[in-house]
Amino acid sequence: MRKAALRLWLSGFIVLLPLLLQAQVPDPLDSTLYDNEPPLLDTPKELVEDPVAIVDSVSLIKPGKAAFYSAVLPGLGQAYNNAHWKIPIIYAGGAFVVYTVNFYNRQYSVALRNLQYIQFQPGVTEVNGRDADFYNRVASAARRQRDYIIILGTLLYTLNIVEAYVDAHLQDFNLSEDLALRLKPSIFAVPAGQTGAGIALTLRVK
Repeated sequence: MRKAALRLWLSGFIVLLPLLLQAQVPDPLDSTLYDNEPPLLDTPKELVEDPVAIVDSVSLIKPGKAAFYSAVLPGLGQAYNNAHWKIPIIYAGGAFVVYTVNFYNRQYSVALRNLQYIQFQPGVTEVNGRDADFYNRVASAARRQRDYIIILGTLLYTLNIVEAYVDAHLQDFNLSEDLALRLKPSIFAVPAGQTGAGIALTLRVK
């Protein structure tokens, strides 16, 4: 009797097992399964590669072009580097050079003209109470000062080009917080076995 009941129970379990499994497995074609689907997470903006943003993040300022612009017209390279506040400084220096060169050149021309008048006019030894030696010294000094200022103007022109070139390079320079630049007192060894005090400039990488 027990064997018959156990056999009947096993037979019923085997028959009902596929039906139970089929009831537990969801039908992928059933649209109701997706009604309560959790919303998709938004993609972080940091992970989205925007070509326009990438291009904007890269500096388009070229050092060679900045230097060329400043060579053609002083201050133009600074404008190209978006450093417009430097342009008045450049032209103030240029105005000083032009004014000073013109000033000493006038002095030189007047002194030279008076000197030549004394030298080539018979019987003339002075002009405005000054002799030839005086005008010779004034002409020499004025010419020397004029030449110095011309050299200074050339240096300022070159500095204008170099500054534009370097500033364009520094547009992409990333000053990290891991870098530390410090000034601190220091003791240096000098010849003859002695020591001297001074200031040391230290660049430290954290």
